[in-house]
Amino acid sequence: MKFFLMMLAAATVALAADNSITGTWDVQTEVMGNVGTAVCTLKQDGNKVTGKCTVEGVAQDVTGEIADQKVTFQHGGEYNGEALTITYSGTFESATSLTGEVNVKPFDVSGTFKAKKKE
Repeated sequence: MKFFLMMLAAATVALAADNSITGTWDVQTEVMGNVGTAVCTLKQDGNKVTGKCTVEGVAQDVTGEIADQKVTFQHGGEYNGEALTITYSGTFESATSLTGEVNVKPFDVSGTFKAKKKE
């Protein structure tokens, strides 16, 4: 029984290690019928997420966190001269795929996102 529990714990740690946000991600969003893309280069340090997302040629700093299998990160932006905060909340579909919800403040509009990790 002890052996089984040790193997289960090792498998759980290995699965968590596979789901690292560290890397470059192609992100596709859909908000109110508008499709957008970003390339995000992210780094995971413990439960902290940092990096940059490039949207329409402009790189924005990223902050965020990972708790269990849920990833939340955000970056700034601009629309018609108004500052935006774009927040992504998602879960790992696999080690190379994230899906979830994107929210754009101050407009309080939401949509969906899919992200694929580049190899």
